[in-house]
Amino acid sequence: TIGEVKTSTIGSYIIRYIVVDINGNLNSVIRTINVIKSYQEPILNGADPVLTDNLIPVVIENDGTVRRISTASSWYSYQEKNWANAVVLKDSSVSYENNEVIPEENIESYFVWIPRYKYKIFNEGNYTGLTNFETTTPKAIEIIFENKNTQLSTGNTVDEYLTHPAFQAFDTNGIWVGKFETGYEGASSTESAQINSSDSSKIIIKPNVYSWRGITVGNAFEASYNYLRSEESHMMKNTEWGAVAYLTNSNYGRCNDGI
Repeated sequence: TIGEVKTSTIGSYIIRYIVVDINGNLNSVIRTINVIKSYQEPILNGADPVLTDNLIPVVIENDGTVRRISTASSWYSYQEKNWANAVVLKDSSVSYENNEVIPEENIESYFVWIPRYKYKIFNEGNYTGLTNFETTTPKAIEIIFENKNTQLSTGNTVDEYLTHPAFQAFDTNGIWVGKFETGYEGASSTESAQINSSDSSKIIIKPNVYSWRGITVGNAFEASYNYLRSEESHMMKNTEWGAVAYLTNSNYGRCNDGI
């Protein structure tokens, strides 16, 4: 292959593919690859998913079918509670066309995008006692998405927004989070997934697999750190888990109409 496609830069790229058979016969073909502007959802205010070469954008259909999707299409809608999903392939040398099914056997891990946001806790400061607390209907956590260039919201007073701590220390528009519990590659039982090891090659993040148990915090940290180092992979912090939980309990998650 001669040439390079920079998927993060809009433009046209000319790629030449050359093949030679066992008899030395040569053939080649030239293709023009157009990288166009990616879809952006207005309510995210610029905190849209950031993809790298290792992360393949996908849509997951109701029956579990996974399809590669063009980033120029509306492949996610947080307004409609359809969060952005991506997968890491076991064999990254295999390429898939847009709308082509990616077989489960070639999916190593699933990830979901948590956009940067600021939030306001429901009914903060409105309780005068236990009775009042029990009779007050909790509301969904109020969330406004923001990008990394937005000034931090401090949340110093009641009824003021706070930029979630998961995003305060990093120059990022969001984080990719494992969509499922981390599993142990090749485990066929609960017992065989209880391995105290730092072998990052055993990490899989998929449904219907045996979760990796019996691992020390130190080994879990090291395995996560080395899993996709080029993508700054790491063991999830409490604040990052909190960012997922708060978004889940907002109007963009499981809550409806503020309740």
